[in-house]
This record gives sequence, structure tokens and C-alpha cells, in this order.
Amino acid sequence: MPDLESVPSGLPLGDEGLYQAAARLIEEVRSAIAYHANAVTLVSNWRLGHLLHTETLQRGRAAYGKQILAGLSKRLMAQYGKGFDETTLNRMVKFAREYSESELAQLPPEVGWSHVRLLLPLESRQARAFYTGEVSAKRLGVRELETAIGRKAFERREIANAQIPEGSAVPLDTFKDPMLLHMTGTNAETTRKHPSV
Repeated sequence: MPDLESVPSGLPLGDEGLYQAAARLIEEVRSAIAYHANAVTLVSNWRLGHLLHTETLQRGRAAYGKQILAGLSKRLMAQYGKGFDETTLNRMVKFAREYSESELAQLPPEVGWSHVRLLLPLESRQARAFYTGEVSAKRLGVRELETAIGRKAFERREIANAQIPEGSAVPLDTFKDPMLLHMTGTNAETTRKHPSV
């Protein structure tokens, strides 16, 4: 909800002050509308996907579930527009299968349906969680997320992490530095005999 308290009332603002206050209010309202529209879209798409998944797969109608979705898609598109084509309905079903209701509730507000469409094809939950975190932390738009996925940012991070040796966070050659050895009263001969020193 826009912060109406931030808009001064009862004070003479002058032309520029009035413009600034009006612009701030408009921006806050637009931001609130976008936030709520995004949240409602995600929830409604998940709920529709859950309904379709339950009715076609869990009720033993999986054998002709594709036919059901195709027919439903035609009817929904005729009434509600192209946002309900068969491909989109299948994405909604996958969304409901891949994300539990609690995971849906935990999605950051920066993650919209367009982001989810890019996350769904990822095979691992860890990759989806990584990219979801990136969207939230870095406020990635859809194009930036698509670029990150295309550049395999998650996989590159995993490879880099695998190359870091297990154990201490202290670099392996820390205790071979002559200055450090001198300051700690240790000598090079001790470190050769006891490499853990």
C-alpha cells in the first residue's frame, strides 16, 4: 500500500513541491499495483496448475490429460485470451508440481511469472533456488535472468566451489611464509617435519 503519510498535507508546497509530492505518490501507487498484480498472478497460476494437475493426473485421467488440457485451453482462450494456451497451462501444471504451496509463499516479491517461466525448465531445485536468490538479491529482470541461466552461472559456481580444497579456510601455504614463521617463532625445519604447523 502506498505510504500516504509521506505526502505532505495542509502545507503550502509551491509548484515544484506539489509536483514532487504528486510524482512520489504516483510512483508509490504504481509500485504497489505491480507488486500486488505480480503476487496475484503467481498465486492464481499456481492454483490453476494445481487444479489441472489434480484433475488430470491424480484422478486417473492422465491417459488423456493432454486432450483435456487442449480442449480446456481452447475454451479458456476464447473467453480470457491467449494467456491460456496449452503451453501456458502445461507450465502452470509444472509450476504446481515443482513448487509446494509453502515454497510458493516463500518466493521473493521480485520473482514474477516471467521469471518462473525461465526457472521451470531447470532440472535441479538447487539451481532454481540459486537463480531465485539472484533475482531477489540483484533485482534481476527477465533478460538478466535469462542471460545468467544461459551463461550457466549456477553450474560455474558449483564447478568453482568443487575446486576449493576441503578443510580449513586458511590458505594452504600460509605457514610457509618466512615472515609469518619468524613472527610466530616457528622455523622452516618445523613446518617440513610437521606440515600441519
